[in-house]
Amino acid sequence: MIYFIISLTTYFTYLVFKGKRYLSYFIEQKYNLKKIKLFNIKKFLTLELLGVILVVLTFFLNSKTVGILFIIFYMILSLIEIKNSNLLKIDKTAKKTIFITIIIYLAVFIIIFFDYFKYQQGFIFYDRVNYYYIIVFILGYLEYIIIYLSLKINKKIK
Repeated sequence: MIYFIISLTTYFTYLVFKGKRYLSYFIEQKYNLKKIKLFNIKKFLTLELLGVILVVLTFFLNSKTVGILFIIFYMILSLIEIKNSNLLKIDKTAKKTIFITIIIYLAVFIIIFFDYFKYQQGFIFYDRVNYYYIIVFILGYLEYIIIYLSLKINKKIK
């Protein structure tokens, strides 16, 4: 589990810069949900798609090896995002969208840590850390949709 927690640092770094890129796109579109396409092929054909190889490897390797591979993978992706990042002006709508997105991610990670806690107590008999990597990968890959839904929730709240 320690490798999973360490891999989350590079994962969150990557999510912040990737989310910043997506949020700047939404700001450019002036948060007009009619102009924004939810399923844009350019948003989904990225280098992150190579992570599917890591997802397949989670079924064959132990959790320490998978943890190291995910650390390296997200570190490389983070460096690429940092290189391509630019300054973002955050307005009130963007702040609320970021807050809603953070709540969504926190909810999922609380469930993951609760599940691991149950494993430590003996209620669950096998280690499911490798499955956590798959969940984390899917959440990161679908960040565009999560931010889009956060923006939609934000619009409903207004």
